[in-house]
Amino acid sequence: MEYFSDKELGANARISETINSEVWNGIVAKVKALILNGAFGERFPNRCEDGHGISGTDEELFKDALMAEVPEVEWPIKSGNWMQNAMQDAIQNGHLWRSEKVAIPKTLYILDFIQFCYKHVSEPIKIGYHEYRRHHHLNFNAENGRQIFLEDINYIFKRNGLIYELQKSGDIIRLGPPVLMEQLVSLVFNTGDSDLDLMLERAIKKIFSPDPAILQEAIESLWDAWERLKSIGASSQSEKKLSISTLLDKVSFDERFREMIETEAAALTIIGNSFQIRHSEVYQSKINKTAHIEYLFYRLFSMITLIIKSK
Repeated sequence: MEYFSDKELGANARISETINSEVWNGIVAKVKALILNGAFGERFPNRCEDGHGISGTDEELFKDALMAEVPEVEWPIKSGNWMQNAMQDAIQNGHLWRSEKVAIPKTLYILDFIQFCYKHVSEPIKIGYHEYRRHHHLNFNAENGRQIFLEDINYIFKRNGLIYELQKSGDIIRLGPPVLMEQLVSLVFNTGDSDLDLMLERAIKKIFSPDPAILQEAIESLWDAWERLKSIGASSQSEKKLSISTLLDKVSFDERFREMIETEAAALTIIGNSFQIRHSEVYQSKINKTAHIEYLFYRLFSMITLIIKSK
């Protein structure tokens, strides 16, 4: 279903990196409903006491497994409304209430929680009704259950302008600009230098991670690839400048473009040496914002692909 506002105004821009309490509430509601209908019963079975099969999800088993894999998500699952409800209860009981900010898990841990649920969810299929216990017995289809869960979660991400997407593999990626993303995911490198190919592939894989630490590794890998590319054809450090000059000659079609591209190449090298990309000295600036990492990544990647295509 497409909401009317999306038809009229277009979908929200996918630029938000933080899962807020409203989105968390929606995810919690989805998972609670799945627990109630037995969707996690294949992996965490609540068995019929009469031995006739699985009748639902054993919430204690689910909790124990979750606490072992994603201990940062408190159990029982608390939505962003739990503190408001607690405040109302306290007032009704005559207790004083100190105003506090609603705490929800950090975005990275919420994404871990989503991956945990995706790994264990199945579509519950009713196969018979147990009249005495007043419950249904269940079979399960894991593939269908995961597909439904994936579509529901990605719809929540899309409607709320979040940059994340759950993949069929169970991974969660960050969405880059659509055109650039399509270009990146379809690239196969064959530069003639296997180490350079590996550096570029590693950088592209990591730039889609939701983890800021891995994003930092992505930009580091790309700058390593840049230094590797500049040294191709050089047998020593002293020949490196000649090597990059030869590469830029192949890229350029006139003197003005040659001058512009050389200025850009020098600027990119300075950036790599001035920020905490290739070095970690305390006096160098650290790049903390995702938008800044993306900007520098795509800027350098454009230069690298231009040179590779011109070789």
